Amino acid sequence: ARYIETVSQVHSAPSTRDTIWVPRPVLNIVKVNPAKVENGSNFNYVLQLSNTGYEDAIGVQVEDVMPTGVTHSPPATATSGSFLTDTPTDVVWTGTIPKVTSPANTVNITIPVTANTALSSVFNIASFTAYASDAQFTSRSANCTTGVIHPAISLSKTPSSSKVESGSAVNYTYVVTNTGDTSLIVGLVDNVFGTIFTGKSLAAGASNVTIVSRVVVANTTNVAIATGVDQTGASVSANATATVQVIHPAISLSKTPSSSKVE
Repeated sequence: ARYIETVSQVHSAPSTRDTIWVPRPVLNIVKVNPAKVENGSNFNYVLQLSNTGYEDAIGVQVEDVMPTGVTHSPPATATSGSFLTDTPTDVVWTGTIPKVTSPANTVNITIPVTANTALSSVFNIASFTAYASDAQFTSRSANCTTGVIHPAISLSKTPSSSKVESGSAVNYTYVVTNTGDTSLIVGLVDNVFGTIFTGKSLAAGASNVTIVSRVVVANTTNVAIATGVDQTGASVSANATATVQVIHPAISLSKTPSSSKVE
């Protein structure tokens, strides 16, 4: 935490070189981010700045330029210091980071952002851009990669017949497809028939086909909803509607002769 410098001391005779302890700031930066986020969701980049040296770090600046596909939603916040720049694309903080013996030798900067990209991941780097000339570094910059997932789901619902006689059985075919790029835990509910299934794992691109047979006695329009939960805990859903018309066929017959008596 302290750095040694060797300096010359001039005495009457002979000249000597002495080693003295020179306190210096020692700066470190750590970047904290979620490992994965859903596209379109909000999350935070958190910068943790610290000084493990025995001298205050004065006039420090840290810059974080937003990567492609990520937009900052000002304001950023910090436990001390202030912001020279706070725009959707760039954040610059400035301030003093006290020495290690101070209880306030760590500064946390929180930058709220939104991911909106077709990319599967975004890479971000934050760096010290200004500091005292005698500053030392444990790390001069910090970077992170955040995975971006794009969950999506589709549902179709098809009856075996759209028109049946009362009391007939109808087979409903439900097809749930994971159209996103991440696995989902899927449930399917029908507003007339109730829960069809819950807790099924569906890989990206995979489909589940379920056939349910029901006897219908009246015109029936029902809506099914498929819901998928991704690994971040966010959910996506899709619905499908089917109508079955119930018919009641009947016939009557009369037979009338022209006369009931003839010669």
